[in-house]
Amino acid sequence: MSLLFVLLLGLQGFAQDATPVIKVGSELDFYPYAFVNKDGKPDGFSVDLIQSVAKTAGLKIEIAAEPWDKVWNDLVAGRIDLLPLVGKLPERAMVIEFSEPHTGTADAFFVRTGEPPLTNLAAAKGKTIVVMRSDVAHHKLLEYKFDGTIVTVPTISEGLQLIASGQHDAFLGPLLMGTLAMKDQNIKGLDVPEPVADYMRIQAFAVKKGDFALLAKLNDGLKTIKSNGEYTRIYNKWLVVQKPAERLLNNSLYILTGVGILLLAGVALLVRRMLATKTAA
Repeated sequence: MSLLFVLLLGLQGFAQDATPVIKVGSELDFYPYAFVNKDGKPDGFSVDLIQSVAKTAGLKIEIAAEPWDKVWNDLVAGRIDLLPLVGKLPERAMVIEFSEPHTGTADAFFVRTGEPPLTNLAAAKGKTIVVMRSDVAHHKLLEYKFDGTIVTVPTISEGLQLIASGQHDAFLGPLLMGTLAMKDQNIKGLDVPEPVADYMRIQAFAVKKGDFALLAKLNDGLKTIKSNGEYTRIYNKWLVVQKPAERLLNNSLYILTGVGILLLAGVALLVRRMLATKTAA
């Protein structure tokens, strides 16, 4: 083997090692989107999704799981580079950058069995509502200028357990994850609710404010895996238990990528009407 060839191999290895590592934050207890598996490693839909996009885009990533409010604050402060699953909200876009949307899901109020259901934010007026700290539901209540008491917790399961134990009135959070948490952790005494009519979560990647170079690579990678079928494989692996209305929203996101917020609002309105028709039936 010639000296020149050895030198070239060494330079190639140095270039690979010099590739900047993208620090990715993930959540502890947001199953099936993000959680820590039995081996203590980050896992779930959003983890598989960002790993696939990173591979496609040639990005070197390092994923660490922490409570949601910590990873969110770390991103805003610039201590990490990327979150793979963040609800798109106007106030959040003031401090971070969003990719094109990749997933949608519904929220709901979880109440104790026998208590009247809460189907919208107005119905919760005057009540004590538990939410996951800095979550979409938390932001929505603040945006709505909620006339009641807000109690924050680090995880979905903790919020559900508070309600099941007789404390507070309801937990507001993602319907799919809350329902699965009730089953997987054997949380008794709560009803499986209907989605709230006020809003739906539109989820996307989020990066540090002004990091448009990384954002462009993520959008390109996301477009690629949606076109080659990899997104569908990941989606089917983790999210096949979603309700038809949520599947409709996620299918719509293929078309809505790159389209303005007015179209997103139109889809949300359509889904609400479909859910209302289903309830009436």
